[in-house]
Amino acid sequence: PKAEVSRRAEIPALENSHRTDFSAGLGFSDSPSEGVRGAGATAEGRIFGTCAHRILERIEFVRGSVSEAVSRASYGLRFGAEVLERARECVERALSVPEVRALFLESEGLVCFREFPYAVSEEGRAASGRIDRINVFYSTDGRPRRAEVIEFKTDGAGLSDSEMLSLYSAQLESYKKAASLIFPEAQIECALVNVARAKVLRPGGER
Repeated sequence: PKAEVSRRAEIPALENSHRTDFSAGLGFSDSPSEGVRGAGATAEGRIFGTCAHRILERIEFVRGSVSEAVSRASYGLRFGAEVLERARECVERALSVPEVRALFLESEGLVCFREFPYAVSEEGRAASGRIDRINVFYSTDGRPRRAEVIEFKTDGAGLSDSEMLSLYSAQLESYKKAASLIFPEAQIECALVNVARAKVLRPGGER
């Protein structure tokens, strides 16, 4: 079926030689992606969730210690001291777990896009959103061979893995579909990160 991708998505995909935060360059705010519920249904929980997302989106790769990366990423954020400290501790605890930290490790051919805005249209149906993080792995000829869609959630402290995947399966599927249109040559994978429990969940038995 015919699919169209807006320039919001095309620009980051084409300018793959530059490792930068394209959402800021394209004039989009640094608010977290759609579907973020925070650490609960309360206003405090939503503020905490937003703060944790802001820290995560500022980390391109973890170079050196996790604590240094989190400290740099949280510098200058304007949240209450208590909320910021809780968010920093939560993110640092998550990144200290190898399977979470692996999503932030630099490797050859890897380009990271953070708070990635997209707008796609297929068979007359339009969809738009903002993906927390996409790790795109390029081959030596500059073609994207694999793209990993990564979504962070801070509201999963009391939820099982199956509950988390069920709750966010539609969102992940939507992101995966968008990524397949933006990077049509790449194998698309998804990772749902339960930040509160420091776990990486993959739908449908993905690796």
